[in-house]
Amino acid sequence: MESKKRKSPEISLKLEIIEDYNNKATPTELSRKYGLAASTISTIFKNQEAIKKASESMRDIKKAKRLREPEYKELEKNMDMWFRDTKTHNSITLDGPLIQAQALKIATVLQKPDFKASSGWLNNLLKRHNCRKSQSRSFVVARVHCKGVASNFFRSILNYVVCLFKHILKKNHSTGPDDAGLDTKFMSNS
Repeated sequence: MESKKRKSPEISLKLEIIEDYNNKATPTELSRKYGLAASTISTIFKNQEAIKKASESMRDIKKAKRLREPEYKELEKNMDMWFRDTKTHNSITLDGPLIQAQALKIATVLQKPDFKASSGWLNNLLKRHNCRKSQSRSFVVARVHCKGVASNFFRSILNYVVCLFKHILKKNHSTGPDDAGLDTKFMSNS
């Protein structure tokens, strides 16, 4: 006899099941309706608060199946505060290297020497924070559009990154930021 394959319903389906349950559907009815085991339905009910909470912050809710905690939870919390701080300001565009530099700075403060702000980590972070990406020249630049004037803290980080880029450009003997494929929008002093 062939055993049934395990099914892991998507978050959007779990939310639908929770809604049906709250509308007085029985677990047996839901099990039949969605073709899931009764134990799966029970687990969804048991974790409904966590599912609802996670769904509020998830961008691609239709695709997600599991609720995973970030590996560096404290770092994520600090990055979230940094995002909120920068979102309160106007005309600030954050690109991938700037976000990664901030994450590495926070990781150093939190004494997480094994943390690497890889492009995969960056992509997942941007998904969790509902940031949109745009294509710029030969590489993808992640941008967060914010409102207000930049805080001194953010301005200092921005100046540091600009100096770093200038140093890299001198080292590579390129004639300017355009030759290096850099998006210089974020370098303006607005």
